[in-house]
Amino acid sequence: MSYNNKCNKRIRSGSPDNYEEEYIALILDDSSNICEKENEKNIEAEQINKRILVNIDNSEDSEEEMEIKLHVGQSFQTWLDAEKFLNQYSLKEGFSIRRKRTEKLVENGIEIIRKITWECCCAGKYQAKKVINPENQRNKKSKCTDCQWHVNGNLPKSSSNISFTTVINEHNHQMIPSPSATIAKHRKLDEDIIEFINFYVLHGTTGARNIKNLLNGQFPGRNINQKNLYNAIQMAKKNLAICQNYDASDMLQYLYSQKAEDSRWFIETKFDGPERRLCGLIWMSPDQQHAWTRYHDVIFFDTTS
Repeated sequence: MSYNNKCNKRIRSGSPDNYEEEYIALILDDSSNICEKENEKNIEAEQINKRILVNIDNSEDSEEEMEIKLHVGQSFQTWLDAEKFLNQYSLKEGFSIRRKRTEKLVENGIEIIRKITWECCCAGKYQAKKVINPENQRNKKSKCTDCQWHVNGNLPKSSSNISFTTVINEHNHQMIPSPSATIAKHRKLDEDIIEFINFYVLHGTTGARNIKNLLNGQFPGRNINQKNLYNAIQMAKKNLAICQNYDASDMLQYLYSQKAEDSRWFIETKFDGPERRLCGLIWMSPDQQHAWTRYHDVIFFDTTS
């Protein structure tokens, strides 16, 4: 039965006074049913979208995990790429690595790295260096546990790619929680961050708080250790001071070097305060002194400040 027939049937069965009310109520009931069905469809569509997003996130996580996996045969373009991958892997697992051995060959006058062995920072055995006098001994613990984890990288002459030929992925110690904050190697600032610190210091921004806020905006999600940041700022200031040209000191060095070669040079200096700041300087070369004997009635005095 169609929608119009239902309406007509209900209208005929009622009294004339209730025709209009029943008709409006019937329309409202049908419209509410339609809205409920549309809401159910929207809810179902949202659930499907959420499932799709969850699947996408899981697939991305699985791809990231696959990228961090370590196995024999992995190839890289450069040694820096290989070491960067191992640093990322060790950061994820909770330990740090170091180079154990590097083999270099000179070919056509060029030094080429052919093999590198990386080992865990806990590799090796601790050998105490104690003296006879117990008062001069220091009972210090060591992190060396003779860990056997190591990776061999090789660059054969027949290939331009670096590959891992040996992977011993076994540890005899516990992994370190939150290695980015506890292991010194992973706390180290990257080169791109240090370049920005040098740039900020060069252009007059030397406050650690301001520089850290700028770095957090430039490198979101990167770990910036406060102590390493202070050290990097001080190093940038030191390098900046070395690069600056000190006109007064350079001039004094030049004048005294000239006087060391010819004692006829006349140099008079004036320093002020406990810091011995140069506040006055006058000099006369031998040629100027000779000209003074001939043209003593003419004085040309140049002052600079």
